[in-house]
Amino acid sequence: MTINFAYSDIQEQCKKLAAFDANQAHTSEGDSLFDLVRIADRDMVVISDYITQAFHIIESSINNLLTEEGNHDIKNETYSWNFKDDVARRKTGTNNAFTTAATEAITMYALSRWMENKLPDNAKMYNDHFTTALNTAVRIIKIKAEPTRPE
Repeated sequence: MTINFAYSDIQEQCKKLAAFDANQAHTSEGDSLFDLVRIADRDMVVISDYITQAFHIIESSINNLLTEEGNHDIKNETYSWNFKDDVARRKTGTNNAFTTAATEAITMYALSRWMENKLPDNAKMYNDHFTTALNTAVRIIKIKAEPTRPE
């Protein structure tokens, strides 16, 4: 079983969440921090690096379930994991739930890194969300299907 992730989908989610934070961010004097906090197109290289770091962190937690190291296709801007056959036979819907949780974890990690020097309180919040989403993704992918009796 192979699960693919598109960088563009994660980048878009990061941009939306950062823009939301940017709209609410102000200095103690009331000046807007919008331009500092938002993610512009020129910032995508940095965001992509954070996304790749998140893939590696998640990968280290599920490494025993993979057939090989994750594949980063730079040309198509995708990242994929190939899971062992026993993972493919797990509970129905596992790959969709895992993909959703992993995507959330990756997004939260990228935003926590982006916000580190801009809005430290938000960075901590995103890091906490990352940890929760990571644990959820790992738990989901490790759920085994109920054994069935042959008829």
